[in-house]
Amino acid sequence: MTELKENLIRLITVLVFLGLILFGLSFFPQALKNTPNDSQELDASQTVIPEQKEIDGVLSEETVYGFSIGGVQKAYPLSAFRDKDVIYDTLLGEPVIIGPSPAYNGGIIMTHAETGEVFKPVEVQWGTWHNSYPNTLIYSEE
Repeated sequence: MTELKENLIRLITVLVFLGLILFGLSFFPQALKNTPNDSQELDASQTVIPEQKEIDGVLSEETVYGFSIGGVQKAYPLSAFRDKDVIYDTLLGEPVIIGPSPAYNGGIIMTHAETGEVFKPVEVQWGTWHNSYPNTLIYSEE
């Protein structure tokens, strides 16, 4: 009987976890709850800085994956993925994983490492992103 209870508890735990992933329910801090993924609002057709110049160590024409979550913006340069498939980072003090997802045809996404909540980025040139979000954070391996 005890083994049956243990198996039932495991099954319920797995089902709850799958529900969190499939239905986007999360335990993100209040700063992220009820906050739309406002990265999607950036107009990628905005004029880019005309000349090739470096901003915060990244060339203005380099492609970045930009996220705007809970009022915080962070960009991940395409070059950061040269030597690795995924990036482990933190945003608003929460662990996140940035990398390709088969569910999005291999496109880059950010996933909360504990809850599985998914955020889609804006893929844009760094100069455009920085012009829209001058106080943005930029991922760096250093």
